[in-house]
Amino acid sequence: ENVVLPAPTATETPLPPESWGDPVLAQVLGMVFGLVLGLAALALVVVVVRQLLRFLVRLWRDRPLARRDAAAAGPGASPTSPDILPDEVTIRRGVSDALRTVSERPVPGDAIVAAWIGLEESAADAGQGRAPTETPAEFTARVIGGRHGIAADVAVLQRLYERVRFGGLIADEGDRRSAADALRGIKAGWR
Repeated sequence: ENVVLPAPTATETPLPPESWGDPVLAQVLGMVFGLVLGLAALALVVVVVRQLLRFLVRLWRDRPLARRDAAAAGPGASPTSPDILPDEVTIRRGVSDALRTVSERPVPGDAIVAAWIGLEESAADAGQGRAPTETPAEFTARVIGGRHGIAADVAVLQRLYERVRFGGLIADEGDRRSAADALRGIKAGWR
């Protein structure tokens, strides 16, 4: 009834596990599998990059600004029709108000900026249309400077305005006088 199990001996060694085959063949198969896996990953990256580029090109082509500009301008459209002349009374009143503004405002820089903005409003009220590619200053210079002989005065006033408003110039009384002289020249051109 008592079963005695044989005790293991120190000379016995376990049997090695069964071999899967030749180690060189395993290495070759591993390299082929890795190469196939690498090519598949590369193909996936190429497809993703191609789709991303198509998406970005579509976004760029269909951006809202481009569609609005093309629709507003239309083929062969010009900013204004040569048959439509600006309202002279509106321009004269705007130039007179700008001259008064330059003279009455206490700070020269503020006076120059307020005078030019008044001219922008007068140009807009004069019945001219602003082209989609024109800035308000370009539009004002085109409408107000439309008379013969006053383009230089408009350019002087516009340069002063831009230097004060965007260039950091702290205008002095000399700048105020230059603006007033330019406005007087513009006013004389619109009589």
